[in-house]
Parts: sequence; structure tokens; C-alpha cells
Amino acid sequence: MGKSAVVFRADGHAKMGLGHLIRSAALAEMLTPDFDCHLVYRHCPKALLADFSHFIGFCQLDASLSLHTDAQALIDYVASLGQPCPIVVLDGYHFTTDYQQEIVTAGCFLVCIDDIHQTEFIGQLVINHAPAATLADYQSAQTTQFALGLRFALLRAPFRQAAQSRTERQQQGNHIFVCLGGADPDNVTIKVLQTLTDRGVSETIDLVVGSAYTHEVTLADYLRHSKLSVTVHRAVSASQMAQLMRASSVGITSPSTVCLEYLSAGGRLFLQQIADNQKEIHTALLARGLAQDISAFSVGSGRGDTLADSPSTRGPMLLDGLQDVRFRKLFAGLGLTYRAATHSDSAVYLQWANDPLVRAQSFDSRMIDPAAHDAWFSRRLEDPNTDLLVFTDRRRLAVGQVRLQLDGSTAVIGYSVAAAARGAGFGLAMLHFAQNHLQAHRPEVDHIVGYVKQSNVASLITFRRLGYRELPTDDYPNAIKFELHDF
Repeated sequence: MGKSAVVFRADGHAKMGLGHLIRSAALAEMLTPDFDCHLVYRHCPKALLADFSHFIGFCQLDASLSLHTDAQALIDYVASLGQPCPIVVLDGYHFTTDYQQEIVTAGCFLVCIDDIHQTEFIGQLVINHAPAATLADYQSAQTTQFALGLRFALLRAPFRQAAQSRTERQQQGNHIFVCLGGADPDNVTIKVLQTLTDRGVSETIDLVVGSAYTHEVTLADYLRHSKLSVTVHRAVSASQMAQLMRASSVGITSPSTVCLEYLSAGGRLFLQQIADNQKEIHTALLARGLAQDISAFSVGSGRGDTLADSPSTRGPMLLDGLQDVRFRKLFAGLGLTYRAATHSDSAVYLQWANDPLVRAQSFDSRMIDPAAHDAWFSRRLEDPNTDLLVFTDRRRLAVGQVRLQLDGSTAVIGYSVAAAARGAGFGLAMLHFAQNHLQAHRPEVDHIVGYVKQSNVASLITFRRLGYRELPTDDYPNAIKFELHDF
């Protein structure tokens, strides 16, 4: 059987910027090992389109289409692929709830990339990598799941690789890196350069402008009369961008995807907001001490700092470079839904619990007596501090369960996947969707704990991939304790 299709719908140009296209391309690259990715667009610079090697199919729509006709053209392209239950990813602020409804009605799984939550979402998944994004920001269908925060940053491969080796590297240079995105429609780049001039900067400046930047003449004229030492890099590849970031001790970027890339690869970060939709990332990174506003920039801001000392690497670092694994597992689990367990589920819970593999990886490996199980199950259903969640696949077949035991602001989490459903990657999706459940229904919980036997390799991998912090413990024999504080 071939790979399932994921069809992206995104646009980018000089006025809009390139953020939607760059985010979509980053996600496509992450999904490519398991999915065939296609791009449907109205506007995309040719130079950028040539770099989108991870898309195997392209379709350009007429720019004059109405939204309804746009949706129908997208549906027609998806239908031409001839795959059941394909996935559509929308990244753009004009994709209204009505537009989404047309995609869902056509039988597609729907994923939306969003950072301003101005409409209701009705698909299977919403992605927002803004650090402070929460479920409370959104109106959505009851079954919509969310992938929020830096753990789901839409980073291209060189930046994920840089994030994974971040603690092993020292700063390679003292250049200043400047990039205000792929378009910078109002040419705020000149304002930043003037700020650096006013602050008496003498370091070499690596200035990156994107393929949709239209102010080259103005920039060239400014630089002819400037005392700054500036090297201009136009439309560089992700690898070249990462190299420039690593060669810098200071970065000045817009609070968009490029700033998350810099947090993964560079040094001390300063932010210059250039659009209203960047306010949330700007505010969140400043509040967490991961960046400063450009108004705080002074000569020597990055001098003498190693990468490990910079604000971008203090505290829990959720930019761990594992975003690709998380996204592939979540997309594989898009058909999953869950519900609260009922008394009628007691028998299947007993069957799952007495599965030989489950017993072998439990802290008490003895087979469970049916009468004892029934009594335990009834107590758990009646306990206001216990949530039992049954997960079903797209065929509505039960594939596993997650148990959440609450104690104040802490939830102890445990799960199991039915024998027939193992190997599909459901474990990660189930645990993550259970985190969404806590955010939506147990807002007092801010700390999740899981215990895994050291011999349970599959569960160890699952918790690690979700970004849980790993700790030794004496709470159970031969166990590892996993903690998650920011979810």
C-alpha cells in the first residue's frame, strides 16, 4: 500500500509575506517519510516554489476564484488523487468555517495551521506553535484536537538538527543576524539597520531578505551611505540560513517562524514586530525570557555569551528537534476520537489489562481476577478524580485507553493500546489528545506524571517523543518517571 496523501492549501506574496508557505513546506518535509505531500496555491514566488522538493504534486489556482470555487477546486484536486480519507492542511487567514465545512463534507480529514484564532475550527487538528497558545483561545468542534506551543514548532530540518545539538555547541562567531521574514512588506529592515547605526554597532551584520522582498533599491541606497558592515543574503536555503544563525552571537528577527528557527540555531534573540499577527509570539517569548524587544538592544548585547548561556536555552527547552516525529504520529492518528468510559466497557478493559504484553510491562504482573477488576472499574468510574478515556479509530473500533488520576494540580497518566492496533503509532496520539482533554476539562492541572518500566521500550520512546522530562524514581521498582509541566 502506498503512502496516504496530504494536500496543503497556502499562499504567499510580497504583500502577504511568505509565512504560510514556509510553515506548510516545513510540515510537508516533516511528514514526507510517511505521506505524499501536495501543494495547491494561488500565489507562490517561483524561486520559492523551486525549493519545495518535498511536495510531489502542485496545482495553481486562478487568483480570481471566489472562496467557494477555491474550495471546490481544492476538493477536485484531492479527488483526482483517488485516495480514501485524504488529509487537507489549510494555512491562511481567509479559510473561514464555511470553507472548512466544504472540505470536511467532501470526506477529507482537515488540519488547520493558525496563529490568530479568528474563526471557528471544525477539523480534526489545529496547529499553533505560538508559545502561549491555549485551547481557551479557540472556538472549535468538540472533536477537534490541538497541537500547540513550541513542542510543535514548524521547523525545517536544519533547525531541528541544530536544536538537537544545541547544548553541545559553542557560539561560532560574533556576527549579528538580521531577518524580518520572507517579504517585510513595509521595509522595517531599514528601521532595524538605523537602530544598529544609532547604537554604534561595529560587528558584521548578516542581513537575510526573502524572495518576496521588493525593496532592494531602497536597501542598496541606504547601505551605500551607511557605516555599517552589512552582507546581504537573498533567498537563502534553510541550511544556509542555519549556518548564518550559528555564526552569530545576536539575532534580530520578526516574532514569526524565523524567530523560532533562531532560537533553535542561534544566540541571543531580539524581536522587531512587523505585523499584528506576531503580537502573541512577541509577548510570549519576552514573558518567558527567551527573547528581548529590539528596544533593549545595546552594543555588546551578545558579546561574551556562549550559546548555552543565552536566554534562548535557559529553562525547559521545548525546541528539542523532535517535531517531525510528533507530527507524523499525530497525522497517523487523525482518525482517533475518544469518549469517557462507561460500565459497558468493563469487559474490554479487562481484556486489555490481561493481555500478556500489558501484564509483563505492569508493575504488578499477576493476571487480574474478573471480580476484582469489576469492583476496581466501578470505583474508578465513580471517582471524581479519575478520568477513563476510550479511544476509537476511524472505523469506530476501540483501540486503547488512557487513565488520568488527579491529585490537585497533578495528573498521573497511564495508557495501553489494544493488541490489534499496535504498531500504528496510536500511543503518542492518545497521550497527546489526553493532554488536550486535561486542558479543556481539568484546567487546574498543570503537571503530568507517567511511570514506565525500564523494560517497556515502546512506552519509553513514546513519552520521550512527547517531550516529557525523564527522571529516576523510587516510587516503583525498575521504573522511570516522566514529567511534563508545559503542555
